[in-house]
Amino acid sequence: MSEHKEALTRRASLNYTDQGWVDIQRTTFKNWVNEQLRPLGLDVEDLRTDFTDGVNLVTLVEALTGRPVTGAVSKPANQYQKIQNITVALDTVAKDGVKIINIDSSDITEGNMKLILALIWLLVLKYQGGLGAAQHRRWMLAWLRSVLPDCTINNLTTDWNDGVLLHALLEFCKPGVAPDWRQLDNEDKLNNCRKAMELARDHFDVPLVLRPEDLCSPLLDEKSALLYLSYFTRVGGPGYNATRDRIQERLKDTEISNFTTDWNDGKALADLVTSSGGHVPEWPHAECSAKELLQQALDAGKELGVEPLLTAAEIEQEKSEHLGIMAQTVRYVGLHPGPSRGYGSTNSVGFVTDNHFSHYNGYHNSHDTITRLPEKVTLIDDDAHSSHTNASSMSAGNSASHATPSFQLVRKSSIKSPPEIQIPSASNPFRIDIFSVGVIMESKMTGREFDPDQFKVEAESPSGRVIRMVGDGHYSAQFTPDEIGRWRVSMFYNNKFMDGCPIDVCDPSQVRVRDLRGGLIGKQQQFLVDCTGAGKGDLGVDITHKGKRVSTFVKETSTPRLFKITYTPYDAGPYDVNVHFNRAEVRDSDFHSTDPEERQRRAVFNTSVVKEAGVVKINASCDWEVDYVTGGPFVVHITDSSDIQVYGMKDGTVCSSPELIADCTKVGDGEITADVTHHGHRYPCKVRKDQPGVYRVNFKPKGPGVYKIWINYDGMPVKGSPFVQEIAELGNPVAYGDGLYRGMPGIPQTFTVDPRGHPGPITADVVGPTQNVPCQLVPQSDGTVEGTYVPRETGPHSIDVRMEGKPIEGSPFKPFIVDPSRVRVPGGWTPLVNEKGIIPLHVNKEKLLPFDASDAGLGELSAEVRGPNGRIPVAIDARNDGRQTVIFTPREEGKHHINVKWGGFPLVNSPYEGFATWDPEPAVYAEREIVTLRPIPLIKPVEEEKEIIPLIVGQEKDLTFDTSQTGPGQLTATVRGPSKAVPVAVDDQVPDKPSVLFTPQEEGKHLIDVDWNGTPLTTSPYIGYATREPNNNNIYRAPPNVYVSRPPSGPPSPTRMKDEDKDIIPLKVGKEKQIPFDASKAPPGRLTAAVRGPTRKVPAAVEDRGDGKPVLCFTPEEEGRHYIDVDYNGAPLPQSPLLGYATRDMEPNGYPSGSPPVYLAGHHPRDGYPVSPEDKEIIPLKVNKEKALPFDATLAGPGHLTATVRGPRRPIPVRVEDRKNGRPTVHFTPEEEGQHSIGVNWNGRPIPQAPLMGYATPDDGPRYNGLPPVYLAGYHPRGSNPYDPEKDIIPLKVNHTKQLPFDATEAGPGTMTARVRGPTRQIPVAVDDRKNGKPTLSFTPEEEGKHLIDVDWNGQPIPKSPFVGYATRDPQPVLISPGSSRPPSVREDPDVSFRSSTASLAPYQPTKVRVLPTGSARSSPKVILSGRGLKEAEVDKPAVFHVDGTQANPGKPTAHLEGVKPEMYTPVRVEPVRPQVYKCTYVPKIPGAYKLYIKWNEHALRGSPFKVNVKGPKRKEPYRGIYYQPRDNRPLRPGQDVLINVDHPDPGRLTVACTDPRGNTIPCRFLDNQDGTRSLKMTPTMPGRHRVDIKYNDQHIMGSPYNIDISETQVHGKVRVWGPGIQRGGILNRFESNFWVDTTGAGAGELRVRIMGPKGAFHVKMRKASQKDKLYQCFYDPVEAGIYTVYIQWSGAHVEGSPFTVLLAHSAQELEMMSDDNRSMRSPPPSIAPGEGSPRSSAVVNKNDFLY
Repeated sequence: MSEHKEALTRRASLNYTDQGWVDIQRTTFKNWVNEQLRPLGLDVEDLRTDFTDGVNLVTLVEALTGRPVTGAVSKPANQYQKIQNITVALDTVAKDGVKIINIDSSDITEGNMKLILALIWLLVLKYQGGLGAAQHRRWMLAWLRSVLPDCTINNLTTDWNDGVLLHALLEFCKPGVAPDWRQLDNEDKLNNCRKAMELARDHFDVPLVLRPEDLCSPLLDEKSALLYLSYFTRVGGPGYNATRDRIQERLKDTEISNFTTDWNDGKALADLVTSSGGHVPEWPHAECSAKELLQQALDAGKELGVEPLLTAAEIEQEKSEHLGIMAQTVRYVGLHPGPSRGYGSTNSVGFVTDNHFSHYNGYHNSHDTITRLPEKVTLIDDDAHSSHTNASSMSAGNSASHATPSFQLVRKSSIKSPPEIQIPSASNPFRIDIFSVGVIMESKMTGREFDPDQFKVEAESPSGRVIRMVGDGHYSAQFTPDEIGRWRVSMFYNNKFMDGCPIDVCDPSQVRVRDLRGGLIGKQQQFLVDCTGAGKGDLGVDITHKGKRVSTFVKETSTPRLFKITYTPYDAGPYDVNVHFNRAEVRDSDFHSTDPEERQRRAVFNTSVVKEAGVVKINASCDWEVDYVTGGPFVVHITDSSDIQVYGMKDGTVCSSPELIADCTKVGDGEITADVTHHGHRYPCKVRKDQPGVYRVNFKPKGPGVYKIWINYDGMPVKGSPFVQEIAELGNPVAYGDGLYRGMPGIPQTFTVDPRGHPGPITADVVGPTQNVPCQLVPQSDGTVEGTYVPRETGPHSIDVRMEGKPIEGSPFKPFIVDPSRVRVPGGWTPLVNEKGIIPLHVNKEKLLPFDASDAGLGELSAEVRGPNGRIPVAIDARNDGRQTVIFTPREEGKHHINVKWGGFPLVNSPYEGFATWDPEPAVYAEREIVTLRPIPLIKPVEEEKEIIPLIVGQEKDLTFDTSQTGPGQLTATVRGPSKAVPVAVDDQVPDKPSVLFTPQEEGKHLIDVDWNGTPLTTSPYIGYATREPNNNNIYRAPPNVYVSRPPSGPPSPTRMKDEDKDIIPLKVGKEKQIPFDASKAPPGRLTAAVRGPTRKVPAAVEDRGDGKPVLCFTPEEEGRHYIDVDYNGAPLPQSPLLGYATRDMEPNGYPSGSPPVYLAGHHPRDGYPVSPEDKEIIPLKVNKEKALPFDATLAGPGHLTATVRGPRRPIPVRVEDRKNGRPTVHFTPEEEGQHSIGVNWNGRPIPQAPLMGYATPDDGPRYNGLPPVYLAGYHPRGSNPYDPEKDIIPLKVNHTKQLPFDATEAGPGTMTARVRGPTRQIPVAVDDRKNGKPTLSFTPEEEGKHLIDVDWNGQPIPKSPFVGYATRDPQPVLISPGSSRPPSVREDPDVSFRSSTASLAPYQPTKVRVLPTGSARSSPKVILSGRGLKEAEVDKPAVFHVDGTQANPGKPTAHLEGVKPEMYTPVRVEPVRPQVYKCTYVPKIPGAYKLYIKWNEHALRGSPFKVNVKGPKRKEPYRGIYYQPRDNRPLRPGQDVLINVDHPDPGRLTVACTDPRGNTIPCRFLDNQDGTRSLKMTPTMPGRHRVDIKYNDQHIMGSPYNIDISETQVHGKVRVWGPGIQRGGILNRFESNFWVDTTGAGAGELRVRIMGPKGAFHVKMRKASQKDKLYQCFYDPVEAGIYTVYIQWSGAHVEGSPFTVLLAHSAQELEMMSDDNRSMRSPPPSIAPGEGSPRSSAVVNKNDFLY
């Protein structure tokens, strides 16, 4: 476990950088220190340097302890006095109880940052209230989870980044401070954190020791967060007071003022538990001790589901640490009081329910689990009270005297947990817990000398494996999931049985939660809990919402140990779903792993033998421990579909008209009203309807400031109202859009210019590398201007955007135009993809995709790869010659999308598709042979196969199985009745037809488990039902007494009903239909149903609630008649099949699907007639005889019918007879033979069946010119794929039904007949004539070989008849034993055949065969090759590839390599891995080009020979060094360190010499970089050229010797800064934001200026006021109030006074408040990297730039 924890800790540490969290922690701790020193008028700026003399440290200790530190020196004059100050300060806190380890005075004086931070953290734990105990983190999390029940809190770092939890905590401390915390945008992290911390400061005086930008950082460390949150939980803090007040409201008989001494006597806790619904036996008349009363209260709390955080002894003795009791007691506040124990039924956590329990009592630990109890048996459960049972005494055997052994059965709960292991996760940290169950056996022996070696303990698993422990000692062993169940523990002495007992071992980690998902308010939700693999145990399910319990129903399904949980939510929000198995928490099944290091199952045994006064005491304990995952409940989100969405909120200026969009489509149209408030004034907004259910709300701002928009729907405020928008003064015009930065030639590029309300003309000039580009500017409705241009060439362009002739900010812009079509793949895509055009990938193997961008000009290649579960890392290897490679490694099997871009634009055909697979792995065999079986069918002797097998009590049942296709083996079976097992016999006298014989002994359900060679059959277990009536099988044969609840018309008939006598059930397409049934008067059984629509089956489910009234649920998917077949225990209901008719909802035009409901009489969809053209019947017509077609338009409303008829060559006159009764008739007379199209319209719109199809024939029948025009579907002679009887062989499979569709639409009315002849006999055939001219031929081949298919139409053969088919069998499995490559022997039996690897597949094989793509033909057999050895290898190194023939005929591969020379011939060793899979290995000796020949069954594979490139041994490169020049290329000065990296890891074999310009040797040393390299460090002391010689084995390494120039140290003069722009503060609208910098006397150097405003980096303009005097004038334009920090550097160093802090406010009063709030502390001035401070520089802020 410790190794697993370390591995997870290392894995989690990869997500962070050391420097990131150190910076945050350093800033936070510094702020905390200054909070302690501020009352004394002191502060520190740098923790590294400000504690070196010990003065500030002594002052800090005095402030914390409240007493002076003796022996301190206020003004130390030497190093000794500084060390003395630090020493006396550390001694003072050590005497106060602070444990200081590995920190001494020298660490502080040397400025060891990490140890200084460690010291401050120790001071925080001691003196910052509430953090003194070791469990402070656990208690803090427990308190937060209790006071914020609506929030998910898994850690103290990333969960707090978005600021929402902090707002919720403020609302708990003082309701009304942050009432809208649920509506916060969790993407606006910084503003959320800043606002919450300001509210905490203003309302609760919580100092900003933690900065807002650090709180929202993913690098936030836990100690910094704990320090900030401790201001809420310390004594007198807002969280402390709010918790105390809420608990006091719950107390009835006691009063509290603290969370320490007031709880010592146990009365307050007993009062709190009782008022929360618990039962404390001794309360309120307690006569027991305080510790006993506390224990009773904690036990009662556990019955309510509140696990204790402290023991009774800890609460009784607590005097100072309040956080533990505070976290323990607040957990009762969220409970709703219920009746005490013994007054009504309660569930597993003590809440009152409506007699519906949310747990399942399936775990039996009572006497029925023990076959024989000894004299004294003690059942101990960590979660329950002890009980004692006496039994008769027993003897240990003849060889020993009478003994009185005792056994102790112990079931240990999951409270026993190892140290927490943090699982690396972005949101939920899980931990590994241990579930343990065990038995303790004790015995005594007297009478003779006891030999410990003769004493033995055995534990037998359910699988029969025995674990033995001999003598006195300790033993542990792993057990597997298939050994979960009942174990038998026995004690032996001298191989004679002493005693033993059984014990049930369960595994909570095998419980799976399925189908848990969110839903809607008021709709029943359900999910499944699968305990089938967990063994015996109790299942508990508790669902809570906002601290209240939700009624939950748990029911076991027809599958044993599979439970269905249902509940109905009535409020929106998150619901916590807690699932427990034997009180062990069940977590997400996605986290379950089979890695033994992550999931261990251990059987631990301990035995001890003690001899005292002639008596031998024997003690043996056996524990079964299982690791499982915990970490909090599941969270399910329930939503309210009636919410109105408001979006489109954007800040604007005083000249704009802000607009919001209210989307009411989910609730329908209503009255939307809106008002806006600004500076206390309220005026209405304009509301206009944009489209149905969508409204636009806009208003005209009346000045800058914050506006609140109040939106009501039918007089009620919508969710989130009021909506806040900020309106600012006019700003500078800006331009934005991708067209300003990138584009492609020939494609229009756009950008937008926002004038920010400024009037005046806007111009834009676009210039390419060689020519100007026209640009069109179009004004938009929102006041912006859209620019469009079409670049004609690649390369850099310039866009000059001007307002009133002046360039706007950022102009001219420099877009870069690239052409991704010029990026190509060297050699084309063919070598990189398979035959389907998909890139083959291999899991955990690096993939390289080459691209050539040499012709694409300047640009950058980027790529993104997404696997099945998200993005995976990608690297780009870019070369100077334009060749670039995309490199990535798939991590999981499945489809991958590879999106490659050039200059931000996707390449041609990007994204590319790849598919990753696992490479074949060597077979791993267990101790016994594991055989994969073919399905073994059950042979039904009398009746057809049904789900439930009928049984008769007292009569023998014979079940026969067919094992002819499985090879050698043995059939075994067990039968379990309702209460006991049934004896079973297996009769295998008939070859390949074993029978299972048994006689049911009781009425009820029987489970029949059947195994083959110890492996269960795929259909096992079978289910039977036994009745006592000898000759009555009515439960399966006769119609059961089950009917549809509330039948539509009259009582049901006991006999089968005709369709015309049934009521049609109305259905709606796309809407679920529920049909209830009443089976309360029927015998026990199960209702099943199947629903058939017009063209396909419809999924249906039966919900059995256990009350005898099941409900059938299904959703129609198409219009038309639906047949609903309903069976009960396999017998059809009297009403079955039920009839339903599905229609679609009415469209706005009044007709479903846009067509009028007019149909040909007798052909209405409710009568089962299809309306699609391809499935309609062909109407028979006669030449020169009038045809009358009546129509039914009674449902279409008023209108008139029109019709047109067209024959094969011309239209025909039509007459419509309209009798005004909704039943018009169309009359016409066909004039020629052939197909007729009949178009029918109602009110000008086609009816659903239009056009109707008819076929006219003479009176004497149709006449053909030769054969009737009937063809195999898809092979019409006029089509693109005519049938060729010489090549087109129809593929068939033995015992697989084949369907051949035909097209007879051109043949007229007629009948199809067919005959199929196999190799030896004729086969039954069926013809499905759908009356639509498209009959289908169906038959099932019974033997291998050639089949002739004769097809006739009206007795005449159709063209190409007879057709030829060829039937084959599915490949047979080959069983291979471990370590053997030969198949096992097969007994000689006429019914069993073994297909040798060289046997031909079939006697008839045409030379050229094209498989018809009809029916369900499978792909042809194939051999799969994989491995690096197919393409490349290295000399003298094994190369490996794999051959997978599992989809081919049985056989074996052979292979060898050949080169251009005879001596290059290389054999290939073939080794079997598993059946039909082989590993091939070869070792080449000579480099060069080879050909790899591979054969399967001595037949060459397609593509063989393969080209293999064999590389020679790699040439060893010389060692080299890398000299690291400073990143800003500044000259090195004396005293600066110089680093040279050497890539050889062994410094002992390297020699180095460093000399200065005078030839003197300079000391240097090697540093270990911990990555296989070493760094050479030297410190020059004088200017000039220095030489460094590095040698390996007396030879210079690459690059040696190194010449390093050291420059003279420059002495700079003073830089002066003055002007109003750096003054302390000012009023925003009157502030002069300019200042001067004079560098005249500072010598050579570089001036850099950076300004940070309230929202990040600020634009600075600089100009040289005097070229001669080096005088610079700087300008910046602040647009909002806040804190501005001005950083000024000369030659990389801050000038005097830098950074300058400027406070800007809207008024003098506001400025005064800002001055009071702003602290006088200032952070160390950061350095400014080159290139920063420019208008386009990134707004990246050093973490030490600000201090709040």
